[in-house]
Amino acid sequence: MKIVAYEEKFGKVFFPEGFEELLQGLTVEEQMEYYRTTCFSVYSATDWKERKYQGSAIKIDKDRDVTGLIVKDGILVGIMILDDTKREVPCLAEKNVCTYYASDNNGAGYKERIDYTYLICVPETFGEWKPESTT
Repeated sequence: MKIVAYEEKFGKVFFPEGFEELLQGLTVEEQMEYYRTTCFSVYSATDWKERKYQGSAIKIDKDRDVTGLIVKDGILVGIMILDDTKREVPCLAEKNVCTYYASDNNGAGYKERIDYTYLICVPETFGEWKPESTT
């Protein structure tokens, strides 16, 4: 995956408390383990029976829309991702990009769907299942 140098025009980098310290000293490949992309869909004027939740959190190297990694001073701060028009755009940590948009006017009004992909910071144990204590 290509590496893109961070530019100020991408926006201000913001990390949750303690996250940047976690990444320091790790390779970019190791830092990728602390990020996931997740999707959120917004539906308007859609019959409630037709709405469905489609969500997941996947590793950034498995997301087909991710085209590159944004690095600033050796720290992975974001990704390059294809937006709803298939343009490559930056998405910094804890931010989102519109990755799908559709609007239909069937004569009874508009029906719209908008999907946002978020780049989230996750702990090392993200995705591990641990049973609840029964005591």
